[in-house]
Amino acid sequence: MYNPTREAIIHHLGKLIKEVTTLNPVIFYLTQSDVKETLLRVWKERGKEGSDNAIRFWQHRKKIEFDAMSKLPAKMYVIDNSDYDWDKVYDTVINILV
Repeated sequence: MYNPTREAIIHHLGKLIKEVTTLNPVIFYLTQSDVKETLLRVWKERGKEGSDNAIRFWQHRKKIEFDAMSKLPAKMYVIDNSDYDWDKVYDTVINILV
């Protein structure tokens, strides 16, 4: 299994952003407040079973992503969608862009 370090992830994302910096990239990070609850809900909807290891993985990944994003030279918006209101998310993104 591929298991990069926090530093490797940050370095990789930095390289990607550097390639498009002249385009003034904007990052929209969509999140829910409770990773475990979100995963359990999605697994149930899809008729799948998850594991505690998967939950820990995604919780850890979220922390790395937030750390990495804060170091990138791009404007970033974190949009909480804990209420799963995708219409509201869409409206928020459109309002930011216009």
